[in-house]
Amino acid sequence: MAKETVEQPSVDAQRLYDELLSAEPEVVSFGGRKARIGWLHKDTERRISHIMLKYDSDDVAKNIVKWYSAVVLDRRSGFLTWLLTTFVWWAHWRWTWYVKRERGTQFQMGVVGASKKKLKERSEACALTTILMVEVMDTMMMKAAHEAGRAERVGAAVTP
Repeated sequence: MAKETVEQPSVDAQRLYDELLSAEPEVVSFGGRKARIGWLHKDTERRISHIMLKYDSDDVAKNIVKWYSAVVLDRRSGFLTWLLTTFVWWAHWRWTWYVKRERGTQFQMGVVGASKKKLKERSEACALTTILMVEVMDTMMMKAAHEAGRAERVGAAVTP
């Protein structure tokens, strides 16, 4: 069995990982309105995916308002986010579209743009974390196999 060594991730990979984990909420402001866009919860991501897949792309402005409503209702508490995206989202985007008649304003475009960045950052962080965890698991399995082989050679009982 060839002896493999565990190498540290490159400096660029470490820097990217640190940037992704320490990403602070982005503040979007336009016309006196402000919104802080941080990491999006899985319920909000699921709602955004649903909007992109289900609704036709002919009415882009309406889809932007739906996306905007999903991101604005995203909260720090997972349970609260689930409640808002499940029950309040329907009324919020219709209120914004039909009553307030906001159709793709600069503020909404800024919020949607910031949330797209956060979705991309999260997927990169998940991919990098998965890669690092696979390497750690590989190392642990090789170590266990090596110790089992050593125990067999010595004649001791092998522990699982």
